[in-house]
Amino acid sequence: MFGKTFMTLPVSGRQVALTVLLVCAAAAGDIRAADQVTRIHDGVTLRGRLTVLTASKIELERSNGEKETFRPDEVRDVRFDREPSVLQRIRSNIRTEAWETAQESLKKAMAEYSGGDRRVAAEMDYLKARILAGRAEQSQESVSAAVEALQRFRTLHPNHYRSDEATILLAGLLKDSDPDQAATLLETVRQSPSVRFALQAGLLLGQIDLARERYEQAETAFGGVIHDIENGESGEKDSNAARILYTARIGQAACLRHQNRPEDALKQLQQVVADVPEELVDIAARAWLDIGACHQDAGRDKDALLAFLHVDLLYASAKAEHAKALNQLIELWEKTGHPDRARDARTRLEQLHPDSFRARDTAR
Repeated sequence: MFGKTFMTLPVSGRQVALTVLLVCAAAAGDIRAADQVTRIHDGVTLRGRLTVLTASKIELERSNGEKETFRPDEVRDVRFDREPSVLQRIRSNIRTEAWETAQESLKKAMAEYSGGDRRVAAEMDYLKARILAGRAEQSQESVSAAVEALQRFRTLHPNHYRSDEATILLAGLLKDSDPDQAATLLETVRQSPSVRFALQAGLLLGQIDLARERYEQAETAFGGVIHDIENGESGEKDSNAARILYTARIGQAACLRHQNRPEDALKQLQQVVADVPEELVDIAARAWLDIGACHQDAGRDKDALLAFLHVDLLYASAKAEHAKALNQLIELWEKTGHPDRARDARTRLEQLHPDSFRARDTAR
C-alpha cells in the first residue's frame, strides 16, 4: 500500500510520506529495542528504559514517561536492549539447574559478544558466577572456581543489582570452610532493603551456627526468620517466602535433633512434609532426608530406608537431594542385606549424578 501511494504523490507529497515512514520505522525500532524487567510475583514483563540499576533500586521508565520502581529481590529477570538472545535461554537453564548446558552456551556468548554494553558484560559476569555456584552445590570439585568467580564479580560490580544475591551465594559456599567470613558477608545483606535477601541471609546465619554446633543461637536465628514471615514483617506472602519459611523450619528441627530430641525433630519434619507447597520439591526432599537421618540416629534402619526411598521415588527432580538419597540407599541396602539394590542405586547415582558419583569415589 505504501509503495503505490508513494509512486502517485507529487514530490512534496513523497517527502512527507518518506518522513512518515521513517518516523514509523524508528518508532517500531524503539518498541522492539527496549530494556525489560520481569516481576517475580506475577511473571509480568514490563518494557522501557532502565534509568536506575543498583544494589538497592531498579527503575524503569515506560514509553509514556511513567517510572516503575522495584527492589532487586522483586525482579526475576532483567533483559537489556540488544543483549544476545541466548542470555534468556541461559537464565532459563539456570532456573532448571541445567548447569552444563548453561555453561557451554555462556562460554560461546561471552566469546562472541562485541556489543560494548557494560551492563550486558556485567550480567554475563554474574551468570558465569551463578552457574559455577550451581555446579558447586552438586560437587565440591567446583567450589574454588565458583568462589573465585563470585569474589571477582563483587569486586568489579559492587553496586550491581545482583550483588546481594552474589554475596549470599558466596557466603553459602564459604560457610563450611570459613564460617567467620561467611557470617561477616551475611551481616551486610541482613541490612539490605531487599527483604527476601535479608531473610535469606538470616537463614544462612542460622545454618552457620548450626554447623558450628551453636544450637541455641541457630534455633534463635531460624525462629527470627520464621517470625518475620509469619507475622508479615517480610512484606511477602509468596513462594519465595514459603521456601525460606520451610527451610527455616527444617533448620529448627535439625537443632532439636542435635540436642538429643529426635522425636521432637521428627514431629516438626513430618509437619513440614504435610504443609509444604507441592511446587517446593527440593524442600520436601530435604525434609525427607532429615527424617531419614533422625531414624538412623535412633537405629531404625528400615524406617530410614523408607524415608530415603521417598526422595528416590517421588523427588528425583530435586537433583542435589536425590543424589544424597542414593548415597544413603547404597549404604543402607548393603547394611540390610540387599547388595543387588545397592548396586542399582550406585549405577543410577553414576548415570544421573556423575559429579556426586565422582565425589563419592574420591572420598572413599
